[in-house]
Amino acid sequence: KLNEIENLQISISSVEEAVKNMEKEILNNEKELPLLEEEKKKAVSEKNFKEAGKIASKIKILQEKKNEYLSEIETN
Repeated sequence: KLNEIENLQISISSVEEAVKNMEKEILNNEKELPLLEEEKKKAVSEKNFKEAGKIASKIKILQEKKNEYLSEIETN
């Protein structure tokens, strides 16, 4: 029984650490997204559509990661 309890405590600690890391990543994404949006607007205004497309791809990836992390946190 003691071994099972210790294993559960280790598992809980691992999950808590993973959640903390995901929350940090979400905060970083939330800081970075508005900056990328501004960069994209600037690229579009300069008619640099190739760069705007690259930035839009980065934005999409960050948003997807953020949503993935939020879902993961909700299930834990």
